[in-house]
Amino acid sequence: MNQPESNDDPQVEHLDQQELALTHEAGDTDRSNAAAESSQPAPEGTDSEESETPPLDDDQGPGCMPAVVAAAALMGIVGFITCALLTWVIFGKRTEMAVRTLEGSLIPMLEQSLLDPTTKQEVIQEMTVLAENMKANQYENWQSAAIMQRLQKLPILQWGELQALEQSIRDSDEFDDGEKQAALSTLQRLKIAVQQHKVFSFDFEDILEPIRQISNSSLTGYIPKSPLDLDSMREAVRRAELLANRAEVENSNSDQNIRLTEILHSEIQAGIEADK
Repeated sequence: MNQPESNDDPQVEHLDQQELALTHEAGDTDRSNAAAESSQPAPEGTDSEESETPPLDDDQGPGCMPAVVAAAALMGIVGFITCALLTWVIFGKRTEMAVRTLEGSLIPMLEQSLLDPTTKQEVIQEMTVLAENMKANQYENWQSAAIMQRLQKLPILQWGELQALEQSIRDSDEFDDGEKQAALSTLQRLKIAVQQHKVFSFDFEDILEPIRQISNSSLTGYIPKSPLDLDSMREAVRRAELLANRAEVENSNSDQNIRLTEILHSEIQAGIEADK
């Protein structure tokens, strides 16, 4: 009877041991290579899990922008309220401001003006009564404002310089009778233009410029030249004629007396009745 082959063949057993040893060596080699690769730094630009990434910055939130916007809005609200309050105060004190202007500025200027004594006394009296009525609250704030606006346009102070020019023309020997009469007639037309509300105080600044000189002692900053020379008077009359022509005031040969106090009283009444 045949006996089964024995597995105890020494050669076969030796081969098995060699294969097992090779298998162990290969496993050790793979593990060594893996360990070496893990110990080396990952190359730049790789997305491997082993590469180190910088830590993310902490979330700083919305920053200071909301606070800046809120502060700007708050400042706008405060500015609006302040402007509204100042406007209310100013409009509520228009009568008081008008009184201060009359007593502190206009009346002292009139006292130093070149108005003839009678006209000066009448105008100052009219202004004094106006200030007293304002202090007695006889006028509303809007009435006081309307009156002062009209007085600012009226050539009250310049009227005295116009009177001085008229007197210088009358007293001058350098004008012949025809030229003198024409010059006085032109100035009369200018007064009529004022009475008709066609010429105002700022128009007189250009007319009177040739006969003025700067003065630090005057409240207005200037005084008429003394004595007035012929060329200056002729230039002032020429400018007055241009203004009278622009106002379309006809030549007047009459000696009509245009009184400043009547014009002043009319303007005050027009300011009182401005909204009626």
